[in-house]
Amino acid sequence: MDTIDKIFMLIEEKGLTATQVSKEAGLTTGLLTQWKQRKQKPSTEAIVKLATYFNVSTDYLLGKSDQKEMLTTLTGDELDAEIIRLYSELPPNLQEQVLQYARFLASDKDSEDK
Repeated sequence: MDTIDKIFMLIEEKGLTATQVSKEAGLTTGLLTQWKQRKQKPSTEAIVKLATYFNVSTDYLLGKSDQKEMLTTLTGDELDAEIIRLYSELPPNLQEQVLQYARFLASDKDSEDK
């Protein structure tokens, strides 16, 4: 299922119309129709707007994750578990990059606090 199919599945699940979603999500009228007819692909901005509108992750809309919920909806323990799960799935070289980046962010935060 591609991004466009997922968007229209969400519209159907919520019992909405494409016109209603376009208007409420801040998209131009007829844009979703162009997508459905495969005349145009959703822009990054449109995907972000729709993810916010439907309260799903952009990764879900892009087919990179089966998890609909945005990570911001996870509690502290759930978020910790998700971070650990994702980290453990990475190969060692990428785990090292993640660790270095986390250290950088932590040190940058410390310098901002001063």
